[in-house]
Amino acid sequence: MVTIGIPIFNAEATLLETVQSVLAQTVSDWELILIDDGSRDQSLTIAKSIQDPRIRVLSDGVNKGLPARLNQIVDEAKYEFVMRMDADDLMHPQRLEKQLKALRENDSIDLVCTGLYSVTNQLELKGARNSIIPHPLTLEDVVHGRCQIVHASILVRKSWYLRNRYNPASKRIEDYELFVTAASRGDLRVEALNEYLYIYREEGNVQFSKLKHVYLSKFKFITLSRQLNIPVWLRLSFGILQLSKLVIAYGLHLLKLNRLMLMLRGNSPVSPQLQNELNEILGKIKRASHEA
Repeated sequence: MVTIGIPIFNAEATLLETVQSVLAQTVSDWELILIDDGSRDQSLTIAKSIQDPRIRVLSDGVNKGLPARLNQIVDEAKYEFVMRMDADDLMHPQRLEKQLKALRENDSIDLVCTGLYSVTNQLELKGARNSIIPHPLTLEDVVHGRCQIVHASILVRKSWYLRNRYNPASKRIEDYELFVTAASRGDLRVEALNEYLYIYREEGNVQFSKLKHVYLSKFKFITLSRQLNIPVWLRLSFGILQLSKLVIAYGLHLLKLNRLMLMLRGNSPVSPQLQNELNEILGKIKRASHEA
C-alpha cells in the first residue's frame, strides 16, 4: 500500500524513536525502507536490530547525500504511494491514515503535505505551523516560497516521483529545486492538510551558516539555471528578494538574535492546548512502542 522511506546519516540518538512513530501508525499495511548513507556511528547497527518483517535496511557504506538516497527510496519502493520522513523526527499516529485518505479521494493531486510541531532536540515544543498552498497555485508562488510545503511531511504518488527526480548534486535545497522544476513543467498538484501531523526537530537547522547556503543556492538556481522555463522578470524579482533575506539574516546573526530566525518561520505561539496535544501524541507513540 505505502512505502515509507527514511534516509539515515549519523542518527543513532533519534532513529529508534523515529521508527517507533512509524510502528505506532493506525494503518499497518506499509513497508519501511531504512537507507543508511555511510553513517559513522551506530545508526546501521540500530536499524538492523529492529525486528519487523515490514522493515528493510539498505546500506552500501557510501555517503551519497540526501537527494540521491531519496531517489533510491523511490526506485526501491514496492507500493504506489511513497512517504518520507527524516531520521530525527516523529509523526502523528494518524499521519499515514489521513494523508492516504486524501490522496485516494482526490485523483487530481499527486502530493499531500501536512502541518508540523516545531520542537527542540529534546522534543520541547517551540510552536507549530501549517503548510501553505495558494489556490490556484502558480509558478511565481512556488519560486517566491509562497507555496510552503513541509518537505519531510509529504506523501506522494510513486508515478509522480518517477517523473520528477531529485537533483543528486543539490545540497540543502533539493526540495525547492524539485518543486520549482515540477511547477515549471505544470506538474505540481499538491494539497495541504491543515493538521499538525509531523513533529520536526529544527532547532539546529536555523543557523546563519545554513541559511546563507540556502539563500545563495536558491539565488543561483533561479537566476542562473537555463533549464528552467522562468520569465526574466521573475528571476530578477526573486534574486532581489533572496539577497534582502540574506542581509536580514546576517543582521540578526550579528545581533545574536538567531532565535528570532526560527520565529520568522511563521510558528504559532506555544499554548497549553498545543502542548497538551503534543504530549498526547508522544504518549501514544511511547505506548505503541511498548506494545509492539
